[in-house]
Amino acid sequence: MTDDRGAWDAIAKQIFVRGPGERTVTAQPIECPVTADPKPVTLDVRVPSWARAPYAATLDVPAGQCPGAVFSTPDDVDFELGNDLGEKDAWGRPLNTVTFEFTITGSSSGTTTPSLTAAWQ
Repeated sequence: MTDDRGAWDAIAKQIFVRGPGERTVTAQPIECPVTADPKPVTLDVRVPSWARAPYAATLDVPAGQCPGAVFSTPDDVDFELGNDLGEKDAWGRPLNTVTFEFTITGSSSGTTTPSLTAAWQ
């Protein structure tokens, strides 16, 4: 690496670049509610340390699972710096954890494995 006068500098420097992205997580199998009472579901999404304003972009439910059910729009309910598993991002920093919550209302029996995609700027 050289400075503006062309002098060589042997000191290593790191440049961190951030940008938008997204991550999808799939829930473990969830029992479909058979009553009219809403069933709350929470999903944790690990996002990089540089992620700004993470939000739930989409909630996908596999076709045929929980027929007749209504899935609410996911809301982010918690943001935690770091994570309990010690997972790291590309910068070597702890991934942050965003918890999203949604509800499932009314259905027939069965299970579902919805996927939530979180995006950030």
